Amino acid sequence: VIGQGDTLYGSNFTLYTFIGSIDPDALEKASPDPEEVSEVFLMPLERIMNTKPSHYGEKLKPDIDPDFPYEKVGIDKDYPWRTAEYDIPVYDVGERIIWGLTARITENLIQNISK
Repeated sequence: VIGQGDTLYGSNFTLYTFIGSIDPDALEKASPDPEEVSEVFLMPLERIMNTKPSHYGEKLKPDIDPDFPYEKVGIDKDYPWRTAEYDIPVYDVGERIIWGLTARITENLIQNISK
């Protein structure tokens, strides 16, 4: 382990990332959760550093329960709930597409090591 990377927070998770070096033989023995990881592969750092990601927006809108107690909390049913927008980077590196959280972690790592 070289050190801790990003800590990412979601609505129902906290993801701690770590930067490290893995022997290719050990990588072959990895058994990631298939619900979370569809494929494990190696990518030369220089290649990903020379690939500029595209960016797309994800708009998150509140979905309030129909039985929310508007009267008790003192607001109307047309209350202007806050919305959020997240950035989704997408790296197209030929035979691979790296996107979502993996791309966010990758992009931040590249920004930090390029300083």
